[in-house]
Amino acid sequence: MSADTPQPATVKVWDIWTRLFHWIFATAIVLAWLSHEIRDRQHTVHVWLGYLAVSLIVARIVWGFVGPRHSRFSDFVKGPVHLARYSWQMLTGTAPRHIGHNPLGGIMVLFMMALTLSLGVTGYVMTHRGMNLFGLGHRELEEVHGLLADLFLVAVPLHVAGVIFASLKHRENLVGAMITGRKRAMDG
Repeated sequence: MSADTPQPATVKVWDIWTRLFHWIFATAIVLAWLSHEIRDRQHTVHVWLGYLAVSLIVARIVWGFVGPRHSRFSDFVKGPVHLARYSWQMLTGTAPRHIGHNPLGGIMVLFMMALTLSLGVTGYVMTHRGMNLFGLGHRELEEVHGLLADLFLVAVPLHVAGVIFASLKHRENLVGAMITGRKRAMDG
């Protein structure tokens, strides 16, 4: 591009808190997954990373109601009809670009939040040997916790694939946008 070529206009999408949450949360999840095999007596690193991840989710839930526009759930959590329409548009290659999260991205946000909270609850109960959850003992809770972690291992690549797909389809760098907070303005 020459110096005379105008740069495309950008708009602020994600505030600093949403971006920090995203990257700290992603790091905590990766480190928690990596640390689950460390066999210190109490799984101390794994447990504290779990506490961090759950605390971040609780803060993100609050931010989903009081944060700026594109961080609010009302901006990206859509009903089943809207979700079905968007899914069809994706399959037919006609899905519109969204400045914030698209409807499938919104569902993924909720799914990862629910998984994290479920992992946190099962993990917490597992660390307190005298406790049980819904009548499940330690061994059963360990199995549920592992299943939830496996679901996370499915959700993460789906999330990354969605980011790559949307980035290519709409010719924008969504990872860069989650770093800078800015995206190309809507066309037209």
